Amino acid sequence: MAACCPEVPKISVGGSSNTDYHAQDTSILPGESADCYAARSGNDTGLLDDKTDYPKNKILNTEIPVHADCSVSVQFTMTPGSDSINLVWTMDQSWSGITLTPQGLLSGTFPLSAQGKPITLLVTVSDDAGMVDSRSFTFSATPSTGKNDIVFVHPLPGAHVSSRFGPRVSPTTGASSNHHGVDFSVKPLPPADVLAAADGVVIFAGQGGAEGNYIKVKHLNGQGKHLCTTMYCHLDSIYVAQDQKVVAGQKIGKEGNTGVSTGPHLHFQLFLPNGMITDPLPYIRGQVKVAEATNPDNTAKGTITPQRQDGVLTQQTVDAKQNGCAAFGPDYPRDPSAPDPVDVPTTSISDPFERAWYFTMTYEVGPAWTQSSPSDPEIAAGLIETTAQQKKDGYVNTPNFPGGETKFGIAQGPNPSIKVTTMPYDPAKKTGYNNYWLNHGPADLATSKPKTAIMLFDCNYLHGNGNAASILRDANIAALSDADSAVALATARVKFMQNIVTKNPNRIKYLAGWLKRARASLAYVQSL
Repeated sequence: MAACCPEVPKISVGGSSNTDYHAQDTSILPGESADCYAARSGNDTGLLDDKTDYPKNKILNTEIPVHADCSVSVQFTMTPGSDSINLVWTMDQSWSGITLTPQGLLSGTFPLSAQGKPITLLVTVSDDAGMVDSRSFTFSATPSTGKNDIVFVHPLPGAHVSSRFGPRVSPTTGASSNHHGVDFSVKPLPPADVLAAADGVVIFAGQGGAEGNYIKVKHLNGQGKHLCTTMYCHLDSIYVAQDQKVVAGQKIGKEGNTGVSTGPHLHFQLFLPNGMITDPLPYIRGQVKVAEATNPDNTAKGTITPQRQDGVLTQQTVDAKQNGCAAFGPDYPRDPSAPDPVDVPTTSISDPFERAWYFTMTYEVGPAWTQSSPSDPEIAAGLIETTAQQKKDGYVNTPNFPGGETKFGIAQGPNPSIKVTTMPYDPAKKTGYNNYWLNHGPADLATSKPKTAIMLFDCNYLHGNGNAASILRDANIAALSDADSAVALATARVKFMQNIVTKNPNRIKYLAGWLKRARASLAYVQSL
């Protein structure tokens, strides 16, 4: 079954294994995990890695590392430069023996009832005005079995972390981006030897594009199961060959400045077996020096803080992370500051269904819908073989949600008679018309209340036909005009969303996106 995260990059001698990752201007969203942010945001393992600035008022932590005895000790902090006044930290779950202080210290030992299970914890920081930021963390509190787990040695001893994993802001353009690894630098000392972080087999050793000279090492646990892969980029020299076995601490290359890089450093990256990218820093045993900020040449700027790292990467945590990404679809949190979808040109589209279809696709597919015409041959064929094609089609796989796989907003779960993965555009649109327009209310309102019909169609897609019918009943539009019905439906829709969060506080991370879509839907029909 496909995951919501990218597939493992293809390994080939003499070529880049990372060519599908391109830098994008994309921000981490409220309630999103750093793992899922890495899955949906681009990165070119080059100049845009070398970020020295952080977005303000964001949670800095990207992981909750669990120790070998199932204990945790994590101090949550905000990104440098944040407005840290009267901050209070909370979490959405509780366990006996685990506490999160208002000052942000998570500590304790997970009880037996929680051990070995996937955990997704939502951590929120608030001030006097309300929520400042929230972030989810996926992990498993599993006792270490030693040989079946992985803990890294430092890949560049004596170096400081010059750029962390996670959100970055370009010092020159101000654009948001994501850093898919950790940068280490020994500057102002001369470049040093790079070490294999754990026992493994070299699966790539050669020259790439932006990565420069780089090495990939595949790591198996004691049972022979692939647990992770590490990547070492921008090397000056490579000391190993493909298919060579290496041991933890073995010299495999030399820190360098090859590829697209601002100065000598090691870009160190961690892939899980399905290609998901996660923060390697918590799994490095011992002391790691982390710079508050760095100069463009990777020398430290500001405070260098020693941190003690001893998280254990277990099979259970790998499994939890690979299956823990939130939905990349209608239920995914959306950035409240993002621009609204482009309105349908009213001069060229007049049919209520066509208008409804256009609006809903701007959300179900996203920005690609406003940039690509349905005449695009890849969209027409419903191709999902590459990340770019998946974005054009709005394809997602959300196994933890009832819909499961979704393309063009058509969910596999409620539509068993079609196969979403191979469905072209035309059948998708026909399914939308037959199953969400004709059969569940919008078509009945299209003549007398076309604006309300358009909004109801979008409700069917986002909330499901049954919930949309309930929202329509609560709106009680029988005696209202079309304009007033649209307002009543929007009001009932907002109430429905708020009730969901009241009953299930874990869903609060989706509320901002839901409300934005509801407001955009009303504003759109009011403009027609």
